[in-house]
Amino acid sequence: MRRLVLVMGILCLMIITIAVTVGCAAPQPTPTPPPPTQAPAVATKAPSAAPQPTAAPPAAPKATAPAAKAPAATPTKVADQPLSPPVVVKAGVTGSVVDAGFYIPYDRGYFKEQGLDVELVNFASGSLMPPPLGTGQLDVGAGGINAGLFNMIAREIPLRIVADKTHAEPGNKALGFLVRKDLLDSGAIKTPADLKGKVVAMGTAASGSENELVTLLAQGGLTIKDIEIKTMGFSDVAVAFANKSVDFAFAFEPNVTTAEEKGGAVMWKPSHDIIPYHEQSIVLYGPAFIEKKFEAAKRFMVAYLKGIRDYNDAMFKNKGKDAIIAMISKYSTQADPAVLRKLYPQPINPDGYIYLQSIQSDVDYFTKAGHIKYPVNLKEAIDNRFVDYAIERLGKYQ
Repeated sequence: MRRLVLVMGILCLMIITIAVTVGCAAPQPTPTPPPPTQAPAVATKAPSAAPQPTAAPPAAPKATAPAAKAPAATPTKVADQPLSPPVVVKAGVTGSVVDAGFYIPYDRGYFKEQGLDVELVNFASGSLMPPPLGTGQLDVGAGGINAGLFNMIAREIPLRIVADKTHAEPGNKALGFLVRKDLLDSGAIKTPADLKGKVVAMGTAASGSENELVTLLAQGGLTIKDIEIKTMGFSDVAVAFANKSVDFAFAFEPNVTTAEEKGGAVMWKPSHDIIPYHEQSIVLYGPAFIEKKFEAAKRFMVAYLKGIRDYNDAMFKNKGKDAIIAMISKYSTQADPAVLRKLYPQPINPDGYIYLQSIQSDVDYFTKAGHIKYPVNLKEAIDNRFVDYAIERLGKYQ
């Protein structure tokens, strides 16, 4: 009996040992993977601070010379998909010839290619655009260089200068100082010193053209106190020359050609001869456009550069000129194509950059004359990010 119990105990021990061994050798079941976690929301990167603009070169042989150093163009042009849904952008125009940078991309669909639904808003003057730009009623505008603009930028409305709209260049007669032809022919006016006691027609005070006038007079050892200034609209200059109520005047196209043909005036001192590459009109972005529609603001500049490159091809290389003139005639207040063909073409930088040195000259003059009430930081006022982006997409102008 005791032997039977011993045998049974040994058998039970063997069975338990085998079971444990098998259990240890059995592969463990693969655990069920946890469900994938939701990717964390990626915050939209805030626009970086505007890069410091590079000063313009002291001289350049042609319109394509950059005003500020651009990043090297990528070997392969980058094409972006249009924004979807399209972003509404309101851009201000005055009907001038140099609004071509807005008219051409509008007519040729360049804005739509970028996913922009652009509405062109007409203004009687560029000076009326800053207030709606500041409140967000207008996204893109343009204007001349004047003290009022910089007072707004410095204190009231943080507008940003983002691109060239027109400037002076060597040999170009589209803007500058005209003189009565009879005074030039008679020798009454030969040098700036001969302007003493003469009457000049000028547009708005505290402007870039006033800086040119003061600089011109200084070349002859004169000041504003040595002449008489008559303030008038640029379209009235030709009549003033014709009735000899003024001796010289600042003007730009189409008023230059009109004064030469109907007023007995001639271009005497082009703007570039006074202040090299002097900026006359610039493109402005409103603060809300940059903050709330940053991607659209970049895309707008791509379309704008495509438009002004078409303009440069037409006006300075005679490529597709008839089509561009017809387009400008269609949208601008200068509706006669025959007149447009006779005008001196106004330079617009096809790479978009601002000529910083000329604007610095204006700011220095405005400050010295007491026209600017608050310090102006041009590093903040000029924002090259949008032109940089467009150059990366399009490459440099050829």
